[in-house]
Amino acid sequence: MSVGKGFPIHKLKNIPKNYRIYNEVPQLSVLKQADIFVTHGGMNSVSEALVHGVPMVVIPFMSEQPTNARRIEELGLGKKLDYSTINSESLKTTVLSVMKDEGILANVSRIQRKMLDAPGNRGGAAMIIDFYEKVSR
Repeated sequence: MSVGKGFPIHKLKNIPKNYRIYNEVPQLSVLKQADIFVTHGGMNSVSEALVHGVPMVVIPFMSEQPTNARRIEELGLGKKLDYSTINSESLKTTVLSVMKDEGILANVSRIQRKMLDAPGNRGGAAMIIDFYEKVSR
């Protein structure tokens, strides 16, 4: 588990023996191996999870995160939890639910394929140029 820069890990209590807690982790490397991603739901994190085919449990805090969390749930790519009411049991239940939800897993896989098949920057630029040339004739 990554808790962020500067978080005082030494103050955490009752950590299960099978948990590893870090201030930072190489997120892309971790996502390559992850079955689920518990995240705040920032756009970069959401995009990285989807391109790696990882369903999410989103606990939004600020900015675009609540909107992203709502869309993730609406699109069946994961579930959201409210930071103000979450507890260990609701987190556990939600994580297990998402990991077993065949619909969510299929939706994430479908979006992953679309993202991997996307033309990228150069392909997108070529499409814009092609469109411009067609409409300017």
